[in-house]
Amino acid sequence: MKRMIIILLVWIILCPCAIADRIREQIDAPAFYQHTFDSPSGGSHIFVDAEVVVPDVEKISLYRVAACTVPETFVEKVLDYFGIQDYSAAQSAVSNPAGLVSVDNSFWEFTEPETGKIILTRIMLTSLEDRTVETTFEYSLSSENTGRLFSSESVAREIADNAVSELFPDHICYSTDSGIYSAVYEDKSGTSAENDVCRFYYVRLIDNIPAAHTFNYIINLDYENMSREGSYSLAMPYELLYVDVGASGICRIVWENPFQIGEKLTESCTLLPFDRIISIFSTAASLSIAGCEYRLTVNNMSIDRIELNYMVLQDKDNPLEYILTPVWDFFGSRTTDYGEFAYTDYSLCTINATDGTVIDRKYGR
Repeated sequence: MKRMIIILLVWIILCPCAIADRIREQIDAPAFYQHTFDSPSGGSHIFVDAEVVVPDVEKISLYRVAACTVPETFVEKVLDYFGIQDYSAAQSAVSNPAGLVSVDNSFWEFTEPETGKIILTRIMLTSLEDRTVETTFEYSLSSENTGRLFSSESVAREIADNAVSELFPDHICYSTDSGIYSAVYEDKSGTSAENDVCRFYYVRLIDNIPAAHTFNYIINLDYENMSREGSYSLAMPYELLYVDVGASGICRIVWENPFQIGEKLTESCTLLPFDRIISIFSTAASLSIAGCEYRLTVNNMSIDRIELNYMVLQDKDNPLEYILTPVWDFFGSRTTDYGEFAYTDYSLCTINATDGTVIDRKYGR
């Protein structure tokens, strides 16, 4: 009997993965969650009827991350993928009155297969020239895109997936936005009623955990302390990658604000249990929605997806450093006197999964 116990202990030590709980079991997260919360006055409501999405992993690590630029070698890779040989290139630098400078702005204009362009822009701080603030890569064709070349969304998805697997091998398809983008695609008459495109959002996958796409954007690039030399508090803009597929196949690729993974800070961080996250959400969301009651008679929030994913957060102790951190995003829509506001992947509440801090995605902290 004693020998059997020793063998069992050795097996447990040598094969921890065989008995380790997945994250969902560790935090006791259900597959679905349904509840209705009311504001303190009872005049506003939060309807939660949501899938609870949890990565199928045993642990989540913390990483140091940093902004990086899109290399021009990547542009060459895109040109090669689309078989574009006839193009001309130019560069320019544009000053920015907000204390930034756009450097190495590069343009590639080509005529095959259709008139189109590639734009690569890097924006940096003027007094910290080694610090990248934003990077934008855009490939676009000046196509009419009237009607659909593809027979279904799945065919369009396959077209986009094939390109991303070659150009962005560490990214996966995260969500789809089907509709009309009249600001981008117009036919010769200036109308856009037939200019249907499918937009596919892709996100970086780290240790099988997505750095989720959100409709929320960093809006501050906080300049309030820039008058003092060396005093910056810059949130890192979110990485964005999407592919538009229209009548000409792929008609646009946009890649903004890539980041690079650095030092692993924690092998396995401790996550709060799911019921604790829900408790924090109920308090934070109820108070948040109550702030609009003075001017709205209809003031509700609907949550259809609750997801555990990665987000780049500013280091609390050093705001010029950034940490890839697990967070809970509550995705959904808002309904007010003015109608329903539903955007693809709009996070109505974000909570740090390790300490329960409510995060303002507009400021990245």
